[in-house]
Amino acid sequence: MKLAFTVNMFDRKHSWIYRDVFWFVFVLSLAYLEEAESKCTEAFFKQIDGAGLTTIVLSTHRVKHLPYCAKHCSDNTEKCAGFKYRSPTNHLPNCEVLKAMGICRPNYNKSRTECEGDTWQFFQTVQDKPPHSKLNICKNGGTCVKEHCLSDDFRCICRGNFFGKFCNEVNETSASCEELHQIGGDLLNGVYSIQTKTDTRMTKTYCQMTSLEGCAGGGWTMVMKVDGHKKTFKYNSSYWSNEQTFNPIGGTSGFDDVETKLPTYWSTSFKELCIGMKVGNDS
Repeated sequence: MKLAFTVNMFDRKHSWIYRDVFWFVFVLSLAYLEEAESKCTEAFFKQIDGAGLTTIVLSTHRVKHLPYCAKHCSDNTEKCAGFKYRSPTNHLPNCEVLKAMGICRPNYNKSRTECEGDTWQFFQTVQDKPPHSKLNICKNGGTCVKEHCLSDDFRCICRGNFFGKFCNEVNETSASCEELHQIGGDLLNGVYSIQTKTDTRMTKTYCQMTSLEGCAGGGWTMVMKVDGHKKTFKYNSSYWSNEQTFNPIGGTSGFDDVETKLPTYWSTSFKELCIGMKVGNDS
């Protein structure tokens, strides 16, 4: 996750202090998607009833969301006949890429014409792709699922925080700005709701979705902003070690001189840190 905060620069040994100092600190979230997973698949699938199907498994995987399972199939279209997926509930694999899909096995409920069974969802590879205009109709890494192969009906299975018929609407809540950036790289700089370990479980914070000088990549999450003129965050302040916020509304105003400390300071795991400083009019 990417965070931002400001810090008073004070050195007791040399008795000097930077007065007009602002630090913008960001950290890159551990909750990020691999680059390969962020690409849209060009394979098409239709959902079928088939918990009782006879199948030959090509490979098994544990994935976060259904589109990731679909991608394991689309990466091996010559051999993959389809896949089955269920929501992750434990450490067991929840995605099976299938080499073959047959008829219903005995002893399954056949009260209807389709097979019935457990919580797995079955998807079959569609050979007759929809018109070219629909190849990229599902946006932001969504997967197109054909409801009826011979018609123009389709359904997009959206990834992460996206929803809507074309996966072009975003539910602006995520564990970090980096996570939002990974699933929707064209998001604008601005305020988003981030999941934090608070009573409300959500915090509005400024997200820098574009690169900063010296800090490559987008998706930086605001943590703190500190004004060197003030004593709020002096070197022995308890704010550095406690889980108390300070003026959280200041975390929504971007890179200005308004001090703030957000829950992202203690609530967010990170693997990269970006610090910005302003002295007078220089930054």
